[in-house]
Amino acid sequence: MLLKLKKLYKAIQAYKNSENVGNFTILKADALGANVDPLVEFKLQQVVGYYPKIDLKQLSHYP
Repeated sequence: MLLKLKKLYKAIQAYKNSENVGNFTILKADALGANVDPLVEFKLQQVVGYYPKIDLKQLSHYP
């Protein structure tokens, strides 16, 4: 239990130091021991480690 509280505290600190709320949601779920549906986890395995190429020059043209 203490380890989970420490993880939750770290998640809250990370949230306070970041503008990305999505990361906090993942950290909180991990700290509180959220379970993932095995089917969803299986389907997500195909994107593990996937990092799309980002063209910053092209992105700068978008509004």
